Order: sequence, then C-alpha cells, then structure tokens
Amino acid sequence: MCRIIVHDADVVNQYEILRRVIGMKKVIALIVFAILVSSFSSNLYARTVFDFEDQELNGWEIPDWAVEQQDQVGYELALSDEKTFNKSAYSLELMCNYPGDAWASAAVEYDLNIDFNGYKDISCEIFLPKKARADGFLEARIILVAGPWWWIEQRESTPLKRGKWTKLEAKLDVTAANQRSYWKRKDKNGMLVAHRDQVKKVIIRIEYNANEKHAGPKYNGPIYIDDIKFNK
Repeated sequence: MCRIIVHDADVVNQYEILRRVIGMKKVIALIVFAILVSSFSSNLYARTVFDFEDQELNGWEIPDWAVEQQDQVGYELALSDEKTFNKSAYSLELMCNYPGDAWASAAVEYDLNIDFNGYKDISCEIFLPKKARADGFLEARIILVAGPWWWIEQRESTPLKRGKWTKLEAKLDVTAANQRSYWKRKDKNGMLVAHRDQVKKVIIRIEYNANEKHAGPKYNGPIYIDDIKFNK
C-alpha cells in the first residue's frame, strides 16, 4: 500500500488531474523519478572540487604576503601535466626553494568568502618528487583566515612521502567543545566555530621543519597539488 500525503490545495488538484489522465501507477513512477533526480542534483553540488581540468588556476595563487617574507620560499605557481592525481590532465605545480637549515614554507591560497557551516572537511592531494631528499622534514597543513582576519591553523600537520601522493585533510564539522583538538589559535575568542561562516581564505602550506642543529638537504624544485575539495 502506498499513500501520498500532500497539504497544499494546488498540489492536490494537480495530483488529481495527473491521476485521472495517466493513471495511479504512472503518477507514482513520476514522483519516484522526481525524487531520484532531486537527490542526484543535491549530491552533485555536495562539494566544491578543484581538479584544474579546465586549464585554469581557479583563483589559487601564491599569497602577496608570502613574497615579502624571507621564510616563505614558494616562488612560482603554474598548471602542469608532469604529475597529476588519479590520471587527471593537470595539477598545480608549486616551485619551492627550501634552504634546508631553517624553518621555511611554501603556500598557496584561495580567496573565497564562504560560509563553511554544514561542510565536513577540506582535502587535497600533494605529491613530493623522489628527488626531494627531505624525508622527515616536509609536512603540510591547512590554514583558514576567518572572521576579522584571524589566522586559524590546523593543529596537526601531515608528513609528505617522496614519490607518492599524500592526502591532506582538515576537519570542518567541529564543535565548540572539540575544535581545539583540530585547530589552534592563541586567542580562544578567535576559534573556528564562532567564525566558520566568515572564512575569507583557505591556505595550503607546505613546511620544511629544520633549523641549524637539525638540518636537512636543500630542495629547489616542484611540489604538486591536485584534487582540492570542500566536502559537505
């Protein structure tokens, strides 16, 4: 037995006309089809994906502020087909020049002004070439600039592996009670939950964690970023 309950008078009238013209079974089939199409459409827009297949940077860039800082060593960003994730055509190629004997990072950012309430996470894939002999030094994390330009960093970084794609993920569906397990900021009033609806920038930062006493090899070359997703 199937019951269809509607409350709007116009909808009831339209339903009765359809039932009389084409029959009850066909009406039910049309309704089920409409539900499936609606579900598919909502899933289609359940996330934002940057896969660079349109041969555009799509707003990703090396930040202006990074150019002015000595410890920021990303110097060129372009599309590349040299190394791509999951057989896609293009990825981001970030050229970096790590000195090896000091902390340094290379970053790309996206200006978006988005409400991240209802989103599950941010993720991307990062490829470190084999020639980057910096095992144990290179890591990546996601940073958000939100609210009144507050800098909110992902608490845990993800180590990168030479010659492999590494998935970087940052959790967005946090609560006021657990957000400090995933994100960090000195000022407790500037945390993510209070300003998740006012995210101004998403930053992917690749860090070389070294100093004079704990130095590694220099690396001047590319790091590839692909399949960036804002997931609902």
